[in-house]
Amino acid sequence: MTLPELERQVRRDLEDLTLPRANWPCARPGPDGRPMHDVVVVGAGHCGLLAGAALLFKGIRNIEILDQAAQGREGIWSNSARMPTLRSPKTLPGMTLGLPNLTFRRWYEAAFGSLAWEALGRFPTDAWQSYMTWFRQVLRLPVTNEVVVQAVLPADGCLTLLTSRGPMHARRVVWATGGTNSLDTAVLPDGIARELWPDLAAHSCEDIDFVRLAGRRVAVLGGGASAFDNACTAIEHGAARVDLHVRDGHLCQVNRYLPYLTTCGISDGWTGLPDADRWAMAVLVYRDSRNPPTLDSVQRLMAHANVHLHLGSPVLAASLDGDGIALCIGSAPERNERADFLIVATGFRSELARLPELRGLLPHAALWRDRYTPPPELAMPELGNQAYLDVGLALTERVPGSCPALRRLHIFTRAGEVSAGSMVSNIANANVGAERIAVGITHALAAEDVVHLRATITGFERPEFEGTPFYAPERVPFAANAASVVSASAISTSAAASVNGPAHSTS
Repeated sequence: MTLPELERQVRRDLEDLTLPRANWPCARPGPDGRPMHDVVVVGAGHCGLLAGAALLFKGIRNIEILDQAAQGREGIWSNSARMPTLRSPKTLPGMTLGLPNLTFRRWYEAAFGSLAWEALGRFPTDAWQSYMTWFRQVLRLPVTNEVVVQAVLPADGCLTLLTSRGPMHARRVVWATGGTNSLDTAVLPDGIARELWPDLAAHSCEDIDFVRLAGRRVAVLGGGASAFDNACTAIEHGAARVDLHVRDGHLCQVNRYLPYLTTCGISDGWTGLPDADRWAMAVLVYRDSRNPPTLDSVQRLMAHANVHLHLGSPVLAASLDGDGIALCIGSAPERNERADFLIVATGFRSELARLPELRGLLPHAALWRDRYTPPPELAMPELGNQAYLDVGLALTERVPGSCPALRRLHIFTRAGEVSAGSMVSNIANANVGAERIAVGITHALAAEDVVHLRATITGFERPEFEGTPFYAPERVPFAANAASVVSASAISTSAAASVNGPAHSTS
């Protein structure tokens, strides 16, 4: 099957399933009196694209997906993901929303052939970026590139987005920016002088001009896959020597993160667990289980003679020393080294407080520390700083009634992982998260539009028997009788209560 044939089959699948559904939400004006979007999705990486598609499939079509990057540069895959393949095995379906012809496998076989698929081990990084672009195009998703969202603020009956192209208003916002490609969320260890930036140091999430590192000595901090990939990228661009400093005395051997991603009961069932169980599982994933570099990353490193791996080599300090960097290494005995450039690959903190665009909402948002106190042996303050989301992955108010607009923001990033597990971030389970958000937004908009939805029933007057002896044009209109059944306001109040009720009770 060729790509054009696959695209025709996708269109046939959508036609057979009547997707996307017809638009049903009521058109509403924004605070400026002009029509506003029902949903704005911020971020056009895999999570943002999936959220947009899931909303369209449910008939929520007045949406827009924004991304600050140029087309084809969304997400991390063509930027800070410096590895030839993703960590994900090819057996993961990709961005499907339940349609087999949207799988990565169908796309890859159509693009490169079935023999190429059989020879494949993991998703090639550049191919994944191309697949995302194809997914966007074949589903005709409404993406607007090169728009920077500067702030999301509460407004009357909506949220206001301040953007580089002016203010926008939306009844709901999905925040799908990933959270791992910005210094706002990066972890920078104590002792690393900030004055080294940007000329002599960078975090692994930043754009790095590796060509400029040719002939120079580079130090890399970290023991995960990102550290290995950045070390290899530097040496492959001509660095004279790369020293990779790993704090621990050995590399982690077992990737216990894998069952977290691939066990359906964990991915799909996470949001149904009591708070105590979700917290304990999150601690197991984030504190008690480390994510080792992949075998591919280690073998890539071993192929280079002038890359030196130092185990049990914590970097206690890095400071400016003339035109270079002085490193204090805490191994026994303590030693000093020099480098020309430093790459810090020490991970990220997924906390709302690290997202400057959301600071107008944060004082009102419930965090996990507001809802659950773990036993001392499971204390982990950084997890307590994560957002406490409802079952539709929307923010919840710390004090009920303090900021009703807060619940209009749905978090589709790692900042909601204690609440939602891997469905808010990882390729393996983002389909689940997109569906959960789409259902939550459908419930919320239906509650707000119940009078409009009721009118679609009472106003439906197409007779079935016109042209037959049974046609009765003088019948009493349905709307006249329906009005006496139950008032629209009663339906609206009841439906709104069911949507905005409590999320999870604390344990």
